[in-house]
Amino acid sequence: MSSWSTAALEDYLVRALPGFCGPLQVHAFSYGQSNPTFKLKSPTGSLVLRKQPSGKLAHSAHAIDREFTVLQALQGSAVPVPAVHLYCADRSVIGTPFYIMTFVEGRIFTDPALPHLSSKARHCVYAEAIKVLLAIHAVDIKSSGVQVLSSSGGRGFYPRQLRRLTSVAQQQAAAAGDIPNLLELSTELAAYCPPGIV
Repeated sequence: MSSWSTAALEDYLVRALPGFCGPLQVHAFSYGQSNPTFKLKSPTGSLVLRKQPSGKLAHSAHAIDREFTVLQALQGSAVPVPAVHLYCADRSVIGTPFYIMTFVEGRIFTDPALPHLSSKARHCVYAEAIKVLLAIHAVDIKSSGVQVLSSSGGRGFYPRQLRRLTSVAQQQAAAAGDIPNLLELSTELAAYCPPGIV
């Protein structure tokens, strides 16, 4: 399951998380991207632990402290996020930094085309995704506290993302099975970026 000690984690949570008590059971999620994620079960309920991968990491990669900051900043907003409880940078607990959040029941879709859903159900899922994207873009960056993530106001982030998107679009355009209009999309996004960002 994992190379770290469930007992060490349980001991830490008893001390750091008010109301928590063992025994603790840990189960790795089969799905997810980038950062290992685990369901924690105990008599006090279910939680989720998200951690950095073990081993040598690229600079600024797998910044779960950034994830924690964003989730914390979005609490109480229209963006549906789980409650976050604590962030632990102490590597002596499980070997890497991690954070704890509330477990939320839901469905896992591994294919974005949602082939197993009816047309009506797919419409509902896509409409909800758009609703959440709108809520994210309506968040006031300054008052939410998310601006602490970047002293440059995104001036380094947006050009980097656009360069990557343009590169992918150019590669796709030269290959079979490309994503239609991806190059046009990258051009449009660059055109609509606020002045001074790109």
